[in-house]
Parts: sequence; structure tokens; C-alpha cells
Amino acid sequence: MDARDSVIQLIYEGVVDDGALVRGLGLMRQSLNAAAVGLGVQDMASHEFWAVAEDGIDTSHVDSYHRIAPQNRIWQAIGQSGRPMTDSMIMTKSDFRRSSMYTDWFQPQGFDGVMAAPVLADRTHSGVIVAFSGSRREDFDVSDLRLLTDLTPHLGLSLRLRLDRMRITQDLSANNHILDECYEAFVLLNADFHVCYTNATADALLARGEGLFLKQGKLSCRNQAELREVLRTAARASDGFPSGGTCAIARGDQRRPLLLEITSLNVSDAALFVCGAAAVAVKIIDPEFERAPTPVALQQLLNAGVSTRRDRITSAEASALIEVARSATQEEAASHLNRSKATIASHLHRAYGKIGLRDVPDVLALLAGLGFHINRM
Repeated sequence: MDARDSVIQLIYEGVVDDGALVRGLGLMRQSLNAAAVGLGVQDMASHEFWAVAEDGIDTSHVDSYHRIAPQNRIWQAIGQSGRPMTDSMIMTKSDFRRSSMYTDWFQPQGFDGVMAAPVLADRTHSGVIVAFSGSRREDFDVSDLRLLTDLTPHLGLSLRLRLDRMRITQDLSANNHILDECYEAFVLLNADFHVCYTNATADALLARGEGLFLKQGKLSCRNQAELREVLRTAARASDGFPSGGTCAIARGDQRRPLLLEITSLNVSDAALFVCGAAAVAVKIIDPEFERAPTPVALQQLLNAGVSTRRDRITSAEASALIEVARSATQEEAASHLNRSKATIASHLHRAYGKIGLRDVPDVLALLAGLGFHINRM
């Protein structure tokens, strides 16, 4: 494997391994006999620029770069042309050395020339690969441009996959707290059906090992073949539309079986391959489970289909409804929530008006109708 192939391999490994990307840029720097190499990306909505990885760049000068770069003729010309270029293709060396970019950023680091290429450009992000030459070597030449041109498609795809991975991770992180508050058990599986996420309810259920459990990172049960076939069928989404299935998991001892509702998730094959993102969602229903209400779960159920913000139940109102159902009096409810009786009464008044309730018996009936079990104090 030659140096070029090694750089490409490290570029793709760098989607999930920052160290591999830095090593790839370092090998690229050696192949170009460059003083430094850097890969950066800009958010087109916020115009925020950040360095993805670099080798040989003094990051203490980053503020100067951010201040000067947007107005720099070289970056503007490369962005407009959409192809790799050197500084000498855009301006004379004497003009370049008189520029603020040269005096404030190049010169302090011993750089004397630059070659750059756009690697990604869409509505959301733009990316660029930059190589800097030192004062001890001549400017970049045609062979250097040819190598950079060969590498830009791989850098662009790698950067796109990296951004997809970041987006998926952020989306999952943003939703994890909602799933953790949910009374139902949720498990997310990747393309190989390994578990990549379980919420708190699923953790408790799987820990009991009652018919369903984890084995070598995968969901397992007595009838493993049936479960595996349902998962495979659910994962085969057609034409971009999610598919799904159900499966009953026997528990023995005349107990009611667990019910699994399995749904595929519409995530790109590339993202699944690179970052092991969730490909299948499994909802585990325990018919013997008496669920206690939580403010988040109650809000989700009561606000489903409510389009007007002022008609939606707030978290404080949901908490007041749950606590007044548990407590003998409003005074007790207020004490448990560390609120005044007047505050609790105000929350209840607004909640009653939004969902058409009159008193505590109505609240108890509502919660029972939604499948919640209340332990009164």
C-alpha cells in the first residue's frame, strides 16, 4: 500500500476516530512536503468555522485566522472556482506577502505559501483542506495539486459522513432524556441488531431476565429464531418507508407474555455503516406492569393533537394533577411539591379548564383511563 492509499484509508477511519484523521493529515503533509495541513468546516447558517483536524498548525493563532480569513482573496477565489489552487495562481508573491493574512498568520508560523481545495459545499456546510509550505521549500507545483485533487473526493465524503454522524448523535442525545422519562420500555438496535440504547424502564425489565434479556450485546429470549426473524423483517424498509412487526415473548409460570412492537428507523445506509446508528426501535410492553404516572408521560398523552400552545398542559400543571391524585388534600400535595397551596390551586384551576375536569375524582378517573396506577397516600 503506497502513501496515497494509506492516507485515504486513514481519512475514512477518521470518520469515527479523530486520531486516525490526524495521522492521515500527517501522512498527507509528508507526501506534499508541507509545513502544515488542516481540514476545516463552516456552518452556512451561523457562519461559524471550526477546525476538524490539523497537523503542524499552531492553534494559538486561531483567533487571528478567524478574524482575517473571511476577507482573504485566496479563500474567496478558491471558493468561487471550486477547485484546488495555490496562492501564486491568484496573486503575485509580493502582493501575497503584503496581505494581512500573511503578516498576521502565515509569517508567525513560518509559512510562506498555501494550497487549498474545497471538499464539501452544500446548503448547510462548506469544507476546505489547506496545505501550507514553509519558507525553506519552493511553492507547491502541479504534482502537489494533482495529489490534492485526488484526495479531495475522499475528504469530502469522509467529512459528510462525519457530519451525519454528529447530527445523528446529537438527535439521539436530545431525545434520550424523553425516552428515559417514559414509562414504557424502549430499546434501539443498530444494523447488526446490537443494542445501542436502552431507557431506564428497559434497563429494569432486562435486568429481571423475565423472558427477555441481553446476551453478548443483543436482545435474547428462549425462542431466539422467531425474534431474529421478526427483527430482520422489520429492518427491511422498502422505498424509504419504515416497516415493523410484533412478537410475543413467553415468560412461563402462567404469566402473561411480553409484547414487542418493532419498527425500522429511516437512517441512511452510509451513516449506519460508519457510526452504528440506531436502525430498529423495539418497544417492550409488559401487560402486568402497573405504571405510575410521570409529568412527562402525562404531558405527552394530554397534549397529543393539541395545536394551540395556551391549551397545552405544562409540566407544573401535570405535576399538580399527579400529586393531588396521590395526596389526601391540596395542602399535602403542595408540601410534597414544595409549593404553596395557592400555587397548586392555580395550576389545578388552569389544568381543569384545559381538559374539562371538575375535581379530584375526575383526575383519578382520567389517570385510570390513561392506564396509570395511583398509590394514594
